[in-house]
Formats: sequence, structure tokens, C-alpha cells
Amino acid sequence: MAQIINYNEAKKKVLDEKVNKTKNERCNDILKNLKEKREDFNTEIITRTAEDILKALGFYNKRMSTPIIKISEAFGVKPYKVSPNDNNIEGQLFINGTTKDLYGQDRVIVVNKKNDLYFNRFVVARQLAVFLFNFKEKEEYKDKKNVFIDTYYSEEYCKDYERFATEILMPIKMFVKQYNIAVEEFHNHMFIIIYLSRYFEVPEYLVERRIYELTH
Repeated sequence: MAQIINYNEAKKKVLDEKVNKTKNERCNDILKNLKEKREDFNTEIITRTAEDILKALGFYNKRMSTPIIKISEAFGVKPYKVSPNDNNIEGQLFINGTTKDLYGQDRVIVVNKKNDLYFNRFVVARQLAVFLFNFKEKEEYKDKKNVFIDTYYSEEYCKDYERFATEILMPIKMFVKQYNIAVEEFHNHMFIIIYLSRYFEVPEYLVERRIYELTH
């Protein structure tokens, strides 16, 4: 049966494919650059990486919360919500092995259904940091039969992963701008925290930590 093709829709599809290809290429460039710096991760590199990702995917300096799900998917890591057997697990990163059999693709981040949206956004950002700064350096996982697993419990703290999550979810320039707006508007510390938490869609404790870093 003949099919009528809408020219505008076809053109948009071609353009979308080109945009997606460009984004994938940019993500690969970022991964390649990180691989070259694998031995020397520091705050500056982590901060610049978060900024590079936002710029590469067109989310830099936008008046919006960081679309961390789209960013994770751009790197080929699909987030899912699950109910883990151990309820103390906040999130996990699975790569290769039987991952594709279970989830339909080789790289996934799973977050705990029990947690709210803001905390799970943080968990996705944190586990994406594990992929960016940890997974690629491990030679034994070049064989896709070997499964890579990283499990995050809420009581755990890793400076590098937390730094990346902070920088990509609350970019410094945008955060300072919104912080100053909140200070002028509310004149109340708790209201400032709530405003910034809702604006960036992150947990309130992460906002408080960010403010402390910038004011001390």
C-alpha cells in the first residue's frame, strides 16, 4: 500500500538523527578525554567535565533543572526505578554481563522506588559519575561477559562522585544567580533552601552543602 510521507516530519526526523549523532560523538569525545586523564582526577577536572557535558548536550546555562535522565541516556546508561531486595540500597550501576538480559541493554542505573524524585535525581548523577570516572579504567571489564556492579548505600560518601553530582545538578553560575535572587526575595534561610531545592530539583541537604561551600 502506498504511504503519504509528510515532508516536514521527514525533514525533522533527518535533523533529529543528525543532532543525536552529534551528541553521541560529543559524549564519546568526553569519555576519550577522561580516559587520558584517568590518573589525575581532581576537583577542577570533575567540575570541568560536568560543564563540558552540559555544553555538549545543549543544557548549559539554561533556566531549568538539569535533565539528568537525558544526560545519562546520552552516554548509553538507562535509569530505572526498582524495589531492591536490600532496602538500604539507594542505587546501583550495572554494566555488561547479564544486564542486557535483565534490562534490555548493557548499561543501566537503578534507583530505589522508595525515594522521592529529587533524591533519585541525585543518585542517577552520582552513579553516572561512577561510570565516567571509574568503570572505563578497569581492564578486566573490557570483556563484556564480566559484569560491573557498583552499589550505593546512603551512608556512603565519595568526594569525587558527590562533587560531580553537585556540579552537574547545580551548575555554579546558575546556582549563584538563583541564590542571590532567593536571598533578595526571602531573607529567610529555610525559605532560601526550599526555593533552591525546588528550582534545581535536588535534596535540601545538597543545597545546604552547596551554599556552605560557596560562603566559607
